[in-house]
Amino acid sequence: MQASRHGLRLTMKHALRAWQRFAVADRHRLAALERRANALRRQHILRRALRAWARLPALQRDERERERWRLGMRAKVAALLPDFAPHHESH
Repeated sequence: MQASRHGLRLTMKHALRAWQRFAVADRHRLAALERRANALRRQHILRRALRAWARLPALQRDERERERWRLGMRAKVAALLPDFAPHHESH
């Protein structure tokens, strides 16, 4: 009877150690995956920022062109309607 209890304790001890090794290994694996995911996210953010920075001059040029067009339209409307008061947008 004492031998069977000893065997049971040994079996439980081995099972718990195996489970502990698995849990620690799984935590390490998940930490490595999270580090990789964070690195990929940083790369993605950097690529998006660089693409936006590269597009900035074209966007500014387009905005200046739209503003010139708006000013031209306001001038044409003001020439047709003497009491015209344009609504100025505040950006």
